[in-house]
Amino acid sequence: MKNRIGTLIACMALVFVSCKKENVSTIYEPSAYESLLEGNWNLDAVSYDATNPIIPLPIKGEAGNVNGTLKLTLNPNQGVFDFSFTVDALGAPLPINQKIEGSWTVVNNDSQINLVDNATGETLEMVVLVNQEKKQKFETVYTTTIQGFSLDVNLILEFSRP
Repeated sequence: MKNRIGTLIACMALVFVSCKKENVSTIYEPSAYESLLEGNWNLDAVSYDATNPIIPLPIKGEAGNVNGTLKLTLNPNQGVFDFSFTVDALGAPLPINQKIEGSWTVVNNDSQINLVDNATGETLEMVVLVNQEKKQKFETVYTTTIQGFSLDVNLILEFSRP
């Protein structure tokens, strides 16, 4: 009887020792597109298209004085988009400039990039039009105010690697 109790205790100890909790950790693996986006990009060109809220006339063309950078890092996904340019609003130059700094994600099967601004919580949604190693082209909407009226400006942003 003592032998059976000893064997039973030994088996229970063996089961207890061999059953340990697995250490499961989640490792973030960026998509191929996220890896391609990581780094510094120069804003080279901006096309714009909007309708004047005061006089319903189209405002469209190529922006002047284009200057900007997009810097994206991985793990954690942080980004800074600092840009400025001028649009011709029916003969009057309209300067547009902004700095967006926050977290970014790629969504919709790598067809859209979202950059969430830390300061405002607003999301800049950029739809991917061109995805190449040295060139990226995005479409987005920028909202500005002219004489108290809100104006949504459709933008095409073209970037290249330095």
